[in-house]
Amino acid sequence: MTVDNDPMAEIRASFFIESEELLEALQDGLQLMDDGAADN
Repeated sequence: MTVDNDPMAEIRASFFIESEELLEALQDGLQLMDDGAADN
């Protein structure tokens, strides 16, 4: 099936882009916690 025939292709692409961004933010937050940064 090509992208043109897949009505979910755009939604799927957006999902994975946003997931990657959120995982990066999570990793940054976990690194701050590991480093002992205070939540101000």
